[in-house]
Amino acid sequence: GSLLSKRCELCAANAYPHLTDPRACTACDDPLMLWSGSGTECDCPSGWTTVTHTNGLWGLGSSCVLSSARSSVLGAVDDSTASRVTYSAVLAATSASGSADSVTLDSATLAQLFVPSAAGCLVAVTTGRSDAATPGRSACQALANLCVLADYDPDSASCKAYRFIQTKASGSVNGQSEWKSHMAWLYHSDAPVALKGTDLDLPVAVGAQSGTATVLFVLNSYTLNGTWLGLTNLTTQLQLCAASTADSTHFLNVGSSYEENCALDIAVDLAALADPLGAGSPDGTPSSGGFAPPAAASYLFAKAAALRGAFHDLYLRDAAGELTPVPVRVLNHKGGVNVNGDTADTSLSTMTLPTAFTSVDLTVLDDVYTRRFFLIDALSGRRDGGNAGALPEVVRYARTMQLTLRVSESNRSQMLPPLLSVTYAEALVGSTDSSSSSTFTATTGTTAVSSTASMSVPASFAATYTMVLVTYWSALTILIVFAAVFVFVGWLYASLAWVRRNQRVILDAEFAVMALVHILGAYADIFFWLIVILCAYWFIFFKAQTTAFLMLPSEESMAHLQLMLIIALVGKAVQVLAMVWRQSHADVFLIDWETAHGTLLGKQGEPAEDAPVSIWRTIFVANELNELQAARLTKPALSLVLVLAFMVGGDFERFGTAVPNGSADKADPSKVPSHLLLRFAVSTFVWGVVLVGQALLLKLVYLPYVEDKVGQLVDLLAVANVSALILPEPLCGYYLHGRSVHAHADASMLDLNKQLRAEEDGLTSQRGLSPSSEVQTFEVHLTPALREVYDQNFLHAALAEAAQPVTANTAPRRRAGNGGGQMNVPLAGVSIERARRAGDGFRSNPERAVARYVEMNALLRDFVDGSLPGHEYQIREKSYLEKLLRLPPDMSYARDSLFLYDSSGSWTRTLLYGREYDLCILEVLVYTVTDMSLRSSLVSAVITYVVWLAVEKLRSTLGQNNLAKKTLIDDRFLI
Repeated sequence: GSLLSKRCELCAANAYPHLTDPRACTACDDPLMLWSGSGTECDCPSGWTTVTHTNGLWGLGSSCVLSSARSSVLGAVDDSTASRVTYSAVLAATSASGSADSVTLDSATLAQLFVPSAAGCLVAVTTGRSDAATPGRSACQALANLCVLADYDPDSASCKAYRFIQTKASGSVNGQSEWKSHMAWLYHSDAPVALKGTDLDLPVAVGAQSGTATVLFVLNSYTLNGTWLGLTNLTTQLQLCAASTADSTHFLNVGSSYEENCALDIAVDLAALADPLGAGSPDGTPSSGGFAPPAAASYLFAKAAALRGAFHDLYLRDAAGELTPVPVRVLNHKGGVNVNGDTADTSLSTMTLPTAFTSVDLTVLDDVYTRRFFLIDALSGRRDGGNAGALPEVVRYARTMQLTLRVSESNRSQMLPPLLSVTYAEALVGSTDSSSSSTFTATTGTTAVSSTASMSVPASFAATYTMVLVTYWSALTILIVFAAVFVFVGWLYASLAWVRRNQRVILDAEFAVMALVHILGAYADIFFWLIVILCAYWFIFFKAQTTAFLMLPSEESMAHLQLMLIIALVGKAVQVLAMVWRQSHADVFLIDWETAHGTLLGKQGEPAEDAPVSIWRTIFVANELNELQAARLTKPALSLVLVLAFMVGGDFERFGTAVPNGSADKADPSKVPSHLLLRFAVSTFVWGVVLVGQALLLKLVYLPYVEDKVGQLVDLLAVANVSALILPEPLCGYYLHGRSVHAHADASMLDLNKQLRAEEDGLTSQRGLSPSSEVQTFEVHLTPALREVYDQNFLHAALAEAAQPVTANTAPRRRAGNGGGQMNVPLAGVSIERARRAGDGFRSNPERAVARYVEMNALLRDFVDGSLPGHEYQIREKSYLEKLLRLPPDMSYARDSLFLYDSSGSWTRTLLYGREYDLCILEVLVYTVTDMSLRSSLVSAVITYVVWLAVEKLRSTLGQNNLAKKTLIDDRFLI
């Protein structure tokens, strides 16, 4: 029944009367403690030692530890540094000084938990039962968590205690030598074997085909004190900034890579952790023992960002429901690289990755593999002896998390053991940085705690699917060898062609330079197309797969491909620059066929002379040729606009994401990383469509029916009665026959119209050099004797005569600032090569140079007419092999020069117009290499356009200067 009156009862043995409320009892700090009978003093029973916690967490001032277990632990481990924590991955941005110095402090958390957890674990291991003082809790799990907080440092007291107690344990769990009975599994010494090992019992597929289309991971989680939080299926727990959406879990779909980068607000997590850090448990009840109370743990981990402060073991559930442990690799563990990019201590490197694994994905050797990790540590950074309600001075968190999932190459429908890679970073948020004065208030319930101002720190999560592609790498090696052979053959061909064009017998320094250009050009062409084929293979088979046939290699393993592409870019750039230089230093001579219209009677006593022939036709032809020097078939600006229209406007960039097409519609493009193989394949495809489409449209429509400026130049030459001899190399070049079929080209508009009409009506002979052909363009191969005549009578002589200042009486009118030239200068000491590379020598004495020009014009007219004694030439068609291979004829024993019909328009190779292939490949390489680094179509397009403008400007400037020098036409006429 009910009491008729109130009555007083004694408090429990481990409690004492509340000081102000006579109806309540206050529990002692530890369940084993007994009230002394006066005040608030509680004592541990006999055989137990009282461990005092100054300003202890969760309001705990002391706890009881079995004396014998404590003595055993302290006999094996020095506890003087048990609470010491060194944070070596401090983000410089969180320090007011801007430096990233390490921070060392004595942690109140470690000081409070170390001895109770180590002693309790020893009891559990040696007796086969849990410590009686902490029923239902695992002290060994707590000790393991402290070792995790110490970064698995074998010199730390917690890890030493863990290893010491391991030696006392008998038996192992699931055959794992590192997983002892009653203890946590921390070190995964079998990870290299597991990563290289057999396939898991997990058939996988892409999309809705047979097999598992999604993978299931399970988190086994514990609080800091070792309380088990149970098993939870992995969704977004590893993503510190992710919301619980379908997009955030897309990485669980087989083959769908995922990446998210964000700024994590540390203040939010500190607010969530405020109560368990300093204000007691949320329900107001005192906690017991040396560990966090269950109520506090329940409160903490029920948040939307569940399990953020817990310690986790990750498992993969296979088809049979069995859990396969996932190894964890801490990248900035000792032996790795720290968060600020510096090389860390390598003294702890003990384990080696298997070769088959390193060849695919992770190239860091000798790493330590573990099992347990955490997301946010806001507990160890609270200084020992500090204010009980203060927030930690340092917060440690998982800055990067990389989940690598691998599919077997031998059995492509099976999964291999995955790997989780973690990089930790620390942020200074408390009084350690004394120069910081800004504060914020973290509020939870009725608790308010001050700390530093709200700060954002970088965090990222990525999941990548890949394969162990041993067979692929072997095949690629063979392909590279074959490509190298083709490069060698291409180099031999280009060098042989150069030797034939230049009729070289002695291989000198110039040959060595050109050989380097040839091998770089051959490499660029062969390896560019090899990479295009490789990337197309990856794109087609990865995107089109319906079963788990092919997974992309990690981008880290693609460093060799990136290097090959960069070398191809350098090689093509060198080839284009050499081509521009060669074009811009070609010898150009405009042969004027016009004759005088009559004779001018001289003044009294002076003989009659021929009427002068106007130079304006030659100037007009030179001006048109100058305008065409940098002309292109395709338009780079239009090409880039169209590429951007496809890539950005048409969202073709999404095809470069690392997601099979069967899953692409389910993914958020902003969170799916692009892969360089796929992005390169998409970029080159778009470029190919744009360039080929432009070329076809121009060749089939625009040039035949609208305007063909390059082709019209040949017609212009015939109308102007001017031929052009263009020699990019001393003995080889092109002749454009422009001799008019009419008596005079220097005619009135009416006469010119009549001439054109007569040609249209077929009333004139053909324009070709040969009476039976209309071909006006020829590939010419001159004899050394004819070249010597050209040099001695024009280039060489004109330079020599301009080498010295002229006398006052003979000084010609010239532009201010030009040097003069003395007449009758001997030719001795002036080489042919120097003449060919003449600077402003022609202009320095224009009258003398023009006189030489007139003589040379007459000489070349005689040569073309076949009336130059000792310098005959032959005209013939190119042989089939010469057309197919573009191989110059062998002129070693030729006595006559050779004119080969050039009906295909090869003469345009003296212009950028005729080198469209090389320029297009250069543009594609610049774009793709830039995009590979920056992953920005817009920036890549801008850089590509700037490169083209530089090439165009260089060709235009050098070409105009060269044309002015070689044709003796002042560059002021070249507008």
